[in-house]
Amino acid sequence: MKTRTGRLHYINNKNKKSSEAENYHFVWVKSEISGAEIPLMLSNVELNNAIVRAKKNKEDIIERGIISKLLD
Repeated sequence: MKTRTGRLHYINNKNKKSSEAENYHFVWVKSEISGAEIPLMLSNVELNNAIVRAKKNKEDIIERGIISKLLD
């Protein structure tokens, strides 16, 4: 599977151990500070916690630009 930066995928944990999640949400993000691309894997709980945090702190959300809205 190939992907692009910023695309959230639901993937299977290929070598699952007993205490690990069966699936993850996977995304590549680009750091604004270093410019490095970073892979992130989030469980359902971690993703839901991030969504709740964003909803509680709407004033901290950076808006998307017009070009981003048109192209993505």
